[in-house]
Amino acid sequence: MDIPSRLAIYFRDQILPALFTAALAILELLRWIDLVPVAPQIERDYGSYGILLAVSAAIVASGAFIRENQDFGVANFLLTVVSGLIMLPPFIVAPEGRPLGLYPEQFRIISVFAYLGLHVTAGIFVGGLWTVVLKAFYRE
Repeated sequence: MDIPSRLAIYFRDQILPALFTAALAILELLRWIDLVPVAPQIERDYGSYGILLAVSAAIVASGAFIRENQDFGVANFLLTVVSGLIMLPPFIVAPEGRPLGLYPEQFRIISVFAYLGLHVTAGIFVGGLWTVVLKAFYRE
């Protein structure tokens, strides 16, 4: 296999899901789409870190599932969805003014970790689903 075809495969397998994940994160940062109601201060302070983590997670997830010849099956899908749902409570209760009985500083720290964790989860989700699509499309 020659170098241009290897680069094309690498681009298709790992860079395209990373670009798609980055596009989703940037659209959310610009408030063109609103998936989770996050405090603007957290988005402003940690938005670039969230994009970096989401892109990294998409590259690692797509590479791991493609290269290790594993499937992003039902168990992995459910684990990713459940981990994303576990990180949602800080954003659900924040507009209500009831920060889970925590001090504001503690709640902000938990919200930052949940925000960054949601980006990692989104990257894994996109990277894993991308491998499912590729394996279904290129199945022999």
